[in-house]
Amino acid sequence: MAEGLERVPLVAGLILGVALLGVDECRVGTPVVVSVVDAAGAAVESFSVRVDERAQWTRSVTFQVDGTGSFVYFVTDPEATVLFFVSHPDYHPGVAVLDPLAVASSDPVAVTIPLVPVDTCLGFSNACSTSSGGGAATSGPGTGTVVVGMNDWVYAAEVPLILAPYCLSVEVEESVDSFAMWTDLVEGDLGATLAVLESSGMVLWADARGYSGEYEGTPILVQFQVGVSINDAQALVQATPGLEWLETVLAPTWGTVEVRSGSESLWACTLEEDPNIEYAHGDFVLPISSP
Repeated sequence: MAEGLERVPLVAGLILGVALLGVDECRVGTPVVVSVVDAAGAAVESFSVRVDERAQWTRSVTFQVDGTGSFVYFVTDPEATVLFFVSHPDYHPGVAVLDPLAVASSDPVAVTIPLVPVDTCLGFSNACSTSSGGGAATSGPGTGTVVVGMNDWVYAAEVPLILAPYCLSVEVEESVDSFAMWTDLVEGDLGATLAVLESSGMVLWADARGYSGEYEGTPILVQFQVGVSINDAQALVQATPGLEWLETVLAPTWGTVEVRSGSESLWACTLEEDPNIEYAHGDFVLPISSP
């Protein structure tokens, strides 16, 4: 589980004092207590939130929190990666990515989302500056490049939200938001099923291939076009006779940020400390003359 996300005992009466989101009429999932704070740890009030559960199916909820500074969201799918996107006019966007809970539980999970004022930019972390032997980046004209990879289920359009508090210019190819689905043909003709799938405008190609997990019939890998939603893809699989979903395979989401030449290692170290970033490393230096 990402740093800063932990299970905590439920304080009596807490749920009565915060907004309740994600309640299913038929089933109540695992409660996630989300606190939105500023740099001093004080509650930030009156903000808007989008919560996405992303797994076999995706679910999105958008709402406004007024005056409380916190809310409780009930995760309906314990296998889903849950993403919280907080926006407030006085702060940079706040993002938290919650790893799949694996099992449903009545024990709450605590998530704290710190917001950075819009007129402030996060710099190098103290730990990275100390480990580099003093902290000052090498001075010099031009810019360098750092490659940044995101946690699973972060889409290209959301990368700038995660990097906004650092005030770094980021480039992300929209084509990274592609995915494929492993499916299992448990009954029916293989050739006819492949033809049905590939006749859909959502499918780039479909092919029978070896699958490393468990399956009953013939595994088929279906590559979907960029821009197709997970839910539409799932609907197509369910509508295809004899076909069952096995696994969704996501293309990794990554981008590049421009930094001052000589500061690549410091930025890579700092960005890797962000719990929403999977990795960061210096790629290459682009020498640019000073104006």
